[in-house]
Parts: sequence; C-alpha cells; structure tokens
Amino acid sequence: MYLSIFFVKDIVGLTLVYAFGGIGISANYGVIFGLATAEAIDNATVRSGKREEGTYIGILRIFSAYSYTFQAFIFAIVGSITGYNAAFGTHQTELAKLGLNLQMSLIPMIINIIGVISLILMYKISKADAEANRDKLLEMGL
Repeated sequence: MYLSIFFVKDIVGLTLVYAFGGIGISANYGVIFGLATAEAIDNATVRSGKREEGTYIGILRIFSAYSYTFQAFIFAIVGSITGYNAAFGTHQTELAKLGLNLQMSLIPMIINIIGVISLILMYKISKADAEANRDKLLEMGL
C-alpha cells in the first residue's frame, strides 16, 4: 500500500489506495497485533503466576505515545530538507510535494519493514508454546 501511495497523484486514486489498503492494514492490526499481544501477555502470566495485563498494556501505550514524537520529528526533518512551507497551502514547490509524498509513503513503509523484521527476530512464541500457555492458564484458574 505504501509504495502505491508514492505513485498516486490524484484524489480518486489516493482514496482507492487508502480504502483497499486500509482493509488489509486494519485486519493485520486487529488480528495479528491483537493475537501477538494476547499471546505475549499469556506467556508473561504463566511465567509470573499473576495477571498483570493492565500493566503490560499500560507500558505498551506509553511506548506507543512516542510514535507521535517520531512522527513530528520526521515531518520537521523532511519539511526542512524539502522546503515545505504551510503558508503556501497547495502552492508548494515540486521538492516540497515530493517530501510530503515521501513522508506519507516510503518513510512509513521503511519503518514498517523494520518493525516486521524486528517482530520476526524477537517474537519467539510458537503455536505449541501458545497452546501450552493456554493449558497452564486453565490449570492455574486464570
């Protein structure tokens, strides 16, 4: 989806890309992220013997809030390099338009690729581990 955003130049194309790409991203966030989080919390609960999902979700939210800071830095850096000026409205230079396009397409794509690689390398809960954790939680009454 991010790569296609880079090449779209009109509002109709952008609307279609966001509509169809958003379906996949939402499904991924809703299903994969939810399952990975739940399995990680179950794994931690089995290890500690206590239900502390509120603490884990709170810590996750704190780190998630930093994404807005990174986003602001990316906008500031790209805007200053490409000469974006909000006062110009829709009359930006071609370089400024390219910068806007980069920060909406290729930069998030690179960040997501880094995130996927990190998840692949760091997420160590297999299907068998998840099933064993479920059974242990049922035994523990949690």
